[in-house]
Amino acid sequence: MGERLTMRVRLLMFTAILSNEVGWFDSDENSTGSLTSKLAANATLVRSSLADRLSTVVQNVALMVTAFVIAFTLSWRISSVVIATFPLLVGASITEQLFLKGFGGDYNRSYSRATAVACEAITNIRTVAAFGAEDQMALKYASELKEPSKQALLRGHISGFGYGVTQLFAFCSYALGLWYASVLMKDKNSNFGDLIKCFMILIITALSVAETLALAPDIVKGSQALGSVFEILHRKSAINSNSPDSTVLTKVLSGKSLAIVGQSGSGKSTVIQLLMRFYDPSSGTIFIDGVDIKNFNLKSLRLKIGLVQQEPALFSTTIYDNIKYGNKNASEIEIMKAAKAANAHGFISRMPEGYQTQVGEKGVQLSGGQKQRVAIARAILKNPTILLLDEATSALDTASESQVQEALDMLMVGRTTILVAHRLSTIRDADSIAVLQNGKVVEIGTHEQLICSPESFYTQLVNLQQG
Repeated sequence: MGERLTMRVRLLMFTAILSNEVGWFDSDENSTGSLTSKLAANATLVRSSLADRLSTVVQNVALMVTAFVIAFTLSWRISSVVIATFPLLVGASITEQLFLKGFGGDYNRSYSRATAVACEAITNIRTVAAFGAEDQMALKYASELKEPSKQALLRGHISGFGYGVTQLFAFCSYALGLWYASVLMKDKNSNFGDLIKCFMILIITALSVAETLALAPDIVKGSQALGSVFEILHRKSAINSNSPDSTVLTKVLSGKSLAIVGQSGSGKSTVIQLLMRFYDPSSGTIFIDGVDIKNFNLKSLRLKIGLVQQEPALFSTTIYDNIKYGNKNASEIEIMKAAKAANAHGFISRMPEGYQTQVGEKGVQLSGGQKQRVAIARAILKNPTILLLDEATSALDTASESQVQEALDMLMVGRTTILVAHRLSTIRDADSIAVLQNGKVVEIGTHEQLICSPESFYTQLVNLQQG
């Protein structure tokens, strides 16, 4: 039951995490390290606090019921006195639990920040090593551990004090029981054998009660983990991917290209992210064929859009599987055709394991140009009607750029293309060019139209690049 619970909690959490809008992941508390920490630890805490402790609780409840029946049968007088002291045990344990919850605090959140730092350092280990920042990252990690360490220390002292009080009350109840047994023997209201049997049974029962209530810290941890789990599970995404009122996107007019240019920070990449509906605009509306994209089913919208970014995102699997992400139902022949169209088949075939070559984490085993061509092959296999190119060739050398650009030219045929670029060679053949300045379109037209005006922003950008 515990293993099934862990699997269900993790799967539900992972599904809920993936269903959130992209903007949710921009928050520090939803960093990669924090979310993976919750995914790994919280499901286990839920299991240990609920499933693993359930057997102990059931066992001890059964023991208490049986012991009470036997004890009252042997001597109802001493049983009543000893059982009357049980509320002291319960009260002490509840007090300990409340102290733990109130003063110990939820330090899982603090540990998740430390995990995020560690995850970031390991992910960017090449940058850390290149700048000799190992000591700096270690200090940052240590500083993130200080707060949860203080909380854990306080929690430990409170737990120890609470446990000590619980034990004090327990032994006081034993002392009271033995004293009363001596009184009953003196007055000859009961015999020695029945009194000792009854007393020993109730001692064992008291220990089982204490054991059950000693699970309070685990239950507290579990309740905190449950709070974190349900916070993720119950959150409603700001952008609903499967709204019942949405329209499925089936047709988009294609064949034209728009280049977006401007200085860094002018909003070029933001336009791409708004078109992908990673974010919703705070004002204004985005239309496709005259329909607000908010009215489209999000999944159907994104199935019609192909995105090729400056830094292609490859998964830690084979080249074959990375391309197949474009269309999970594609055949091997279709995948190879897409690779050929992206100028990728040649270098893939020359590799010892061909399409089954492992690309490593984030495609580390491939060069920049190779990664980009695999990403383009994935976009070709998706067969989108709208193509978004976000600085797709800016990080490549001249040789790789020419091969990737050739692949992109073939990909753009018959599709509506919106491309963000700096290089003049990439944008001059676009059907129209939009110039952004401080988040606004200040000029729009073809290359010939814009370059005619010597005072235009576009002309200044071209001169800066050529100069």
